[in-house]
Amino acid sequence: MRTIENEGGQSSTTIGALFVQVLRESAKGKTIAEFCGIRSEEIEQISLTLASALLKLIETRMPRLVEAMDIPSMVSEKIDSLDMKEVERIVLQVVKKELAWITWLGGILGAMIGFIQSIISIL
Repeated sequence: MRTIENEGGQSSTTIGALFVQVLRESAKGKTIAEFCGIRSEEIEQISLTLASALLKLIETRMPRLVEAMDIPSMVSEKIDSLDMKEVERIVLQVVKKELAWITWLGGILGAMIGFIQSIISIL
């Protein structure tokens, strides 16, 4: 039986190793599509089919995935592991952002009410 030397300098005598070596040499510098002889139109169709199948799979398995992940306990553990100062900083940051929106909304509504009252008083 013949001995084959691979890229690492190790020798192998199996037919599988010879097959792998031939495949590696013939695939060098090629994409999987080029190696398999797939045209660009076919690549697009394969991509669409795979994406559709993957989305359907995710859609059907989502309840099981969410249940397996146990998100409420993960969130609870993460919050419990935070330092109290960090929790306070996060809460204040959210409150500041929300209060800014409330202030803007109040200003816009006040301007609209004032404008409408001005129009009504003129009439």
